[in-house]
Amino acid sequence: MRTVFVANGDPNFISAFRSIVDWSKFDYKIVGFSDNGIRAMGEILKKRPDLVFISNNLPGLTGIEIIERIHGHGLLAEFVLMEDNEDFKLAQKAMRLGVREFLINPVPSAEIIRVLSDFLDRYQAHHSKDIESYLVSTRRLLRNSFMRNFVSAEEHQPFSLEDLNNHYHFTFHEGVFQGALIQLRNLPKEEESTFLPSITEELRFQFDPICYEMIPFIQGASRLTLLFNYSADSDVFDHMHVIHDIVKGFLSERGCAGTSYSIGIGYRSNDPNSLLYLFHSAERAAYCEILQGSDQMFYIDNQKFDSTQKNDIITPEFVNELRIGVETMDTSKYESALRKAFDKLSIHTDPEIIVEICKAAIVEVAKACNDADAVSQEEIRKILYYVINSPSISVIISKLVQNASTKLEAVRKEREFSRPVREATKFIKNNFMENLTLANVADHVHLNASYLSMLFKKETGQNYMSFLTDARIEEAKKLLKDSSMSVAEICYAVGYTDKKHFSRLFIKNVGIRPTAYRSLH
Repeated sequence: MRTVFVANGDPNFISAFRSIVDWSKFDYKIVGFSDNGIRAMGEILKKRPDLVFISNNLPGLTGIEIIERIHGHGLLAEFVLMEDNEDFKLAQKAMRLGVREFLINPVPSAEIIRVLSDFLDRYQAHHSKDIESYLVSTRRLLRNSFMRNFVSAEEHQPFSLEDLNNHYHFTFHEGVFQGALIQLRNLPKEEESTFLPSITEELRFQFDPICYEMIPFIQGASRLTLLFNYSADSDVFDHMHVIHDIVKGFLSERGCAGTSYSIGIGYRSNDPNSLLYLFHSAERAAYCEILQGSDQMFYIDNQKFDSTQKNDIITPEFVNELRIGVETMDTSKYESALRKAFDKLSIHTDPEIIVEICKAAIVEVAKACNDADAVSQEEIRKILYYVINSPSISVIISKLVQNASTKLEAVRKEREFSRPVREATKFIKNNFMENLTLANVADHVHLNASYLSMLFKKETGQNYMSFLTDARIEEAKKLLKDSSMSVAEICYAVGYTDKKHFSRLFIKNVGIRPTAYRSLH
């Protein structure tokens, strides 16, 4: 059964239209009515009707504006424009947007039946929900790619709105750009795969009708970044409080009593090249939770930070104390330095300083490990996100100390190994993606293969093949979380040639299939 939606500014028209034909007789069902343009767009996005009868004269959004925005979202709904008078310019605009039918009221039932019949023929010949799903999915992938690049970037190359619209199929307009961030903590396991997608859909219904674009980017189970583009004279900014209402309402409805959250609303700008700055300002606002408490929405514009500066906290003495702690592997000294630094902060300190303290602490640990990978910006950022996504200073300190303890313990353990075993483990970690044999490793460290095997087992507690498998599976886990590579591509990238064998080893080591692991992360 095909579905129909009706949008007309005259409530009397809507009432009469319902009875103009026997809809079910023609295999159609009316799924909604609206006499307001903004509500109509929200309902169309929500109900995804096949056919929409619409007038242009709607309050909030005109019919033409709705048609343009709905098509911009990748939906394949077909529109029938119904007006009281002929309007050549309006008809031209409608035709450019793909509207096939322009009807003048009052429309006889025979004409409606003709429209329904013609649409059904086109639907069966050309239209498919599979096509619509494919278009929506493709558009979502493009947008996720865009958001992933921006959210994780340190900087980006300049671009124009036209570049973005052409490359990512956006419908950006000149106007206001603004970022927002929702962070959740302690979300129940059973909600992890559905909670943020449900929030996203509700946000679409609220903001798509009043924005040029509202682009969501879900990062795992607990982080949702949003980008808004809207007209300077719209009321989108005043509507932002709805985000808090939706999050709070969903947590209550789903019984997530132990879940806390923070919402950051970033700065506004007319320059699309400031998007990275806008994202960071939203993140900075959300981090106000650490000092001011959870379950709130923080507008960066409303924050009155005190005069504390980065250099007041991250002094040479602080950095030196951190360095001594990690170089002597004394985590209590390392923790003491952190506590003294955080004690200097007040409830009104800019949370960006907390980020800088964490970054300094993470970098000193990475340097002590003397590992090129550990000091990479990507690795530091990954640890930083894990640490800073915390509701309090005490939890942040605990995570920083845990990270230091884990990495320093690995260094301590490595120093217990003999030179051949240290060189062998490093060679395996750097070359596990090759067709690596024990003989290859033995040649590299200039030992007999059987002797190296015995020495390796004695010092590491693992045999060679187990260590190699662990290295490959760890890399596979990273690629499953952080890349868009297929499972087959990952299998080959980490050194295996048989996908089934790789899957069996992954299940044995991790406990679940690679695809299930990716869906959880």
